[in-house]
Amino acid sequence: RIMCSPGVFRRVRRTKRAENAQWARDEMRTSPSMRVKVENARRLMAKRDAIVDCNWSKASIKQMDAAARRYQVFIREHTPWQPFPVTYNTMSCWLADAQFDRCKASTVVTYARNLRGFCNRKGIDCMEFSSKIWKAFEGGLRAGRSNEVKRSTAVTMQVLARVRPHMRLHDPKQRQRWLHLLLMHDAMLRGGDCTGERMLRKHVRIEGRMLRVTLDKHKHNRKSAATSITVAPAGHPDYNTPALMREYLRSSGISAMPEAPLFAKLDSSGRVIVPFKQLSYQAWNQQFKTMMEAAGAVGATPHGCRAGGLSDAVRHSPLPPVVMARRAGWSDTGCWQQYLRADERELAQIARNSFDRVANQDRGATASYNGHPAGQASSRAAYRSYQFKNAAT
Repeated sequence: RIMCSPGVFRRVRRTKRAENAQWARDEMRTSPSMRVKVENARRLMAKRDAIVDCNWSKASIKQMDAAARRYQVFIREHTPWQPFPVTYNTMSCWLADAQFDRCKASTVVTYARNLRGFCNRKGIDCMEFSSKIWKAFEGGLRAGRSNEVKRSTAVTMQVLARVRPHMRLHDPKQRQRWLHLLLMHDAMLRGGDCTGERMLRKHVRIEGRMLRVTLDKHKHNRKSAATSITVAPAGHPDYNTPALMREYLRSSGISAMPEAPLFAKLDSSGRVIVPFKQLSYQAWNQQFKTMMEAAGAVGATPHGCRAGGLSDAVRHSPLPPVVMARRAGWSDTGCWQQYLRADERELAQIARNSFDRVANQDRGATASYNGHPAGQASSRAAYRSYQFKNAAT
C-alpha cells in the first residue's frame, strides 16, 4: 500500500478537471453549431459601438467624441499620465486648464459630462464624482468668476448696413455668406443653427414672396415640436432675404436636393460641391469674425444675430415683444429679455405701444362683432398688424 498525502490527490484531481475542460472546449469549437454561435458573437462585438450609439443622437455623439479628443491631446501634451482610464488627476487637470482659458462654468461642466458619456459608450473606466464633490467643484468655478453678465454685440440692421459695403455680392461665395448672415438676423437663429447638418435644403421653403424656415430640435432632451419662422421681404434688394434665398437655391443647384446642407461649400462657379462638404461652426465663426472686423463691430459673435434680430423685430413690428420672442422659440417666461438690447426709454415706449395696440385691437374686434363699419375697418387693420415685417422693411 502506497501512502500519499491529501495534497497529492487534490493536485491530480485539479489536473484531470483542467484536461477535461480543455477537451470540452476543443469539442465545442469544432462543432458546427458552436462555430456559428462564436461567429455571431464576434460580429456582435464588432458592431458593439454602433449598437451602443443607437441610444444617442448624432449631435451628442459628436460632442462626446470632440470632448474626448480635446482631453487626450491635453493629457498627452501636458501631463505624464495616460489618458485612459480617466482618473481624478487627469480629469481635474483638464478642467482646470479649461477654466484658465476663461471658459464658462457651464462649458467646463459640459466638457466633463461629455467625457463621461464617451467613456460609458466605449466601456472605458472613468472616475465618478459624488454629487457633493461635483457641486463643490462647480461652485468653485462659478465663485471664481465675476457675476457681471457679459453680452456680445447685437448684430442689428445698423451693423448689417456697415457690413454690406465690404461684401462683393457678384462673388458666389461672398453672396452665400451675406445670405447666411441675413437669414440668421431675420429668423433670429442661434449661432450654429445653419452649420453642419442642422439646416438642410428641406428646412427652407419659398411661399410666394415669403420665406418659411423650419427648425428641428437637436438636443435629445427637448421633445417639443419643430419651430416654424416666416421671414418677410424687404424693400431694398440687397436685404431681401426671400428673394436672395430663391436666387441662391437656383444658382447653387441644391433646389432639388432636400438632404443637402443649406450652406454647403461651393466651387468657383457657385455650384454646390458633390459630395457635400459641410460648413463647420469653426469655419463660419472665422468668416463671421472677418466680416464684423471689416465693419468695425468689435466683440460680435454669430449668436449676436439672435439678439439683433429680436431687438429690430420688437422696435419695428406692431406685435408685442412677448409675441415676437415666442416666434423665435422662447417661452413667455424665458430669457428673451436678456437678448433685447434697448435702453430704458425705448423699453418704456415699447411697453406703451404694446398696450395701445392691444387695447385698439380689442376695441376694434368688439365693434366688428357688433357689426359697426368703423369697427370692421379697425379689425382689418388689427389683422394686418399681425403680419410680421422685419427691420429691413
